[in-house]
Amino acid sequence: MGKPDFEITLGVLVQDKVTGFKGITLGRTEWLHGCRRYVIQPRELIDGKVVDALSFDEDSIDVLDTTPAVSPPDARAFKYELGAKAKDAITEYEGTIVGRTEWLHSGLRYHLQSRNMDKGKGKPIEQHCIEEGSVILLSDPAYEHNPKRREGGPSDATASQRTADPSR
Repeated sequence: MGKPDFEITLGVLVQDKVTGFKGITLGRTEWLHGCRRYVIQPRELIDGKVVDALSFDEDSIDVLDTTPAVSPPDARAFKYELGAKAKDAITEYEGTIVGRTEWLHSGLRYHLQSRNMDKGKGKPIEQHCIEEGSVILLSDPAYEHNPKRREGGPSDATASQRTADPSR
């Protein structure tokens, strides 16, 4: 079905622009409405323990070294499109594919979101993440996935100009 047009290679050293959090890209997820996030694993230990990996938006990451720290896998394409209805062959959880994650060494996973509500809590049931081999396709996407890529960055406009003109 296709490979998302990710801008950053898995296995490379990166740093978050806002926090300075630095590490190796272990995974990357494309979400239904265009957000792309990367899981970053720090290389250093603190008190002999591995520091937890964290996720950051693609636009917030700078690549520090384009040479992979570990060999990334050959290019892999996702079989199923975002927005498609699917079911987990193991648990029979059904939902819409709202995210697709590619991991550095453990394959492709899909995030399913059910339309059902958790009646006891009055909120949507938690997403369920499954391996590609467990996906049973129920229907094609209900609409075309065409993420709007935001371009630009900080505006030269003053706060009052941005408030007055929502296009800035």
